[in-house]
Amino acid sequence: MGFFVSSFNIDNPQIIENSVDFSSDCGHNMCSLALAIKPEIIFRYPEKDTKDFEISELSASICFPNGIKICCNKNEMHVKGLKNYCSILTNQNGIKYYMSTYHYYLKFE
Repeated sequence: MGFFVSSFNIDNPQIIENSVDFSSDCGHNMCSLALAIKPEIIFRYPEKDTKDFEISELSASICFPNGIKICCNKNEMHVKGLKNYCSILTNQNGIKYYMSTYHYYLKFE
């Protein structure tokens, strides 16, 4: 069992080219026009893969398939509820992983 936190690297954000075509999660037209930032794993437990639990670098993209777009609306938390969903993933050895994803908003200044 393990978990990870996915976000973007605040010191060196990687822009996803042509991401202006992706809609933003908040749904605001102005936010959708922004370029998206590539998601990364910023924290994980356990810190290293084990025989029973592996985290691929692509796992962050499962949480944010269109990248991360920063919402410009200061009332975002009140505009739209948080996204939560569950998935079942199977690796190349046939081992199933049950993944729960919880999106949450942080004030970014």
